Amino acid sequence: MAKEEKADKGHEKTPEKGHDKSKGEKKDLPDKAPPGSKARESQAQEIKPKKIFKSDNPNFRHLVRIVNTDLPGERPIGMALQNLRGVSFMLANAICTIAKINPRKLSGDLTAEEEGRITKVLLEPEHAGIPIWMLNRRKDPETGIDHHLIGSDIKFTNENDIKFHRKIRTWIGFRHSYGQPVRGQRTKSNFRKNKGVAVARTKKVEMRK
Repeated sequence: MAKEEKADKGHEKTPEKGHDKSKGEKKDLPDKAPPGSKARESQAQEIKPKKIFKSDNPNFRHLVRIVNTDLPGERPIGMALQNLRGVSFMLANAICTIAKINPRKLSGDLTAEEEGRITKVLLEPEHAGIPIWMLNRRKDPETGIDHHLIGSDIKFTNENDIKFHRKIRTWIGFRHSYGQPVRGQRTKSNFRKNKGVAVARTKKVEMRK
């Protein structure tokens, strides 16, 4: 009998390494994390609704129109001016300084007079006192005048410059027409087309004598 018991024990399957008996069992997890835990705090943050901006100024505007562009009224004017194409952080601060407006003032609280001063500086920054090195169109090839481009004028002028170079057949025009980099970058590893496609290798066929 003892031998039979030992034989039965030998036939019993030993659990494999890494095998978890409770793998198939489903545990009842709580819908909400316990209070005070990080998971509970993250759930509370997700539930919080977005704050609606409210101003004490009765004349506050949520959208301000400057140079054919809508600027958000909830942002300071120094930051909102950067939504204009061609206006950087430094130029926005310089415009506010020349127009004598606090750059931290909300753009929705601006008066009509202040908007007019900002627009005047934006349209003619070279005459308003902005330094020449801050302008983006210095020594125009046609007129030779220093001025600043804003909005859609930047894209239009850039396209005209490329067409002009193609017309007079300069090296820049050739590179634009070929779709290659213009400023002397190397093209061995970058600016390649079909970069992910591998080149099919041709098998060498041995010539039979």
